[in-house]
Amino acid sequence: MIMIKPYDAYSYYMAIKLHFERDSYDALKYNFKSSATPKSFMTRKDKYHFAKIAKKFADSAELVSYYVSNFVRGSKWVGDMLEHGDENYNTWKRYSESMTYRFTSDIDVLVDYIQGKGLKFDDLFLITEDGGSHPPIIRMLLQEDVSLETVVLLDKMLGFTKRFDKTITETLVWPDLSMRIRKYKPFVNADLVALKKIVLNKFA
Repeated sequence: MIMIKPYDAYSYYMAIKLHFERDSYDALKYNFKSSATPKSFMTRKDKYHFAKIAKKFADSAELVSYYVSNFVRGSKWVGDMLEHGDENYNTWKRYSESMTYRFTSDIDVLVDYIQGKGLKFDDLFLITEDGGSHPPIIRMLLQEDVSLETVVLLDKMLGFTKRFDKTITETLVWPDLSMRIRKYKPFVNADLVALKKIVLNKFA
């Protein structure tokens, strides 16, 4: 069995950190290469955390998923991951392993919302004229009525966040959330054709 080494755990961590915090860096494009070096690893006071994380995983794919699942849920420091990381990772795995079911459940929530308010599907993505408030789809995400993964998948289909970037004027929440959605996209993989059929059927 191939075991992850503490330095490898650190190196992947730095690449994922850069991916989610810097617009110009794409961890997949650069094959998770960063400025991390064995020397920089040895100078870190928290290097023993990476040794603990390394013991959890047998391959780099699981390790990457672990880091991604934590960064998208706000656990960015490796010490925090040791406290909450397994919970975040298990939440991510549950969605991934039952993606169609969970996506469909979230779509049902959206259907109930628009029917209850007498709205149409497109109204989920409407922004007020002054751009100061979020569209319903984003408000529901912030209220945890729908999952981040579902919003990411819908954005993969519809590309609405590009329009939101141009029209939402508030600067406290949206810029960071937009970047999180954008950076998470490469790690949320699904059969978009099948999921789009679900959306079309539910909102028919």
